[in-house]
Amino acid sequence: MFRPMLRIKQQITEVECIAILKSEKRGVLSLIGDEGYPYGLPLNHFYDERDGKIYFHGAKVYR
Repeated sequence: MFRPMLRIKQQITEVECIAILKSEKRGVLSLIGDEGYPYGLPLNHFYDERDGKIYFHGAKVYR
């Protein structure tokens, strides 16, 4: 499903990833926008261990 990482030495384990998701409440979702322009979208998130899903929260309007 996922392409292999180009810098495999920087890859973290799934356990390390879950630990980060549980300890941090905010993150940045990196996207490619119009005409291939990259941008970051700050989001609040919650990792639910029961179902293994990440829930995001964002404002309805940008200020």
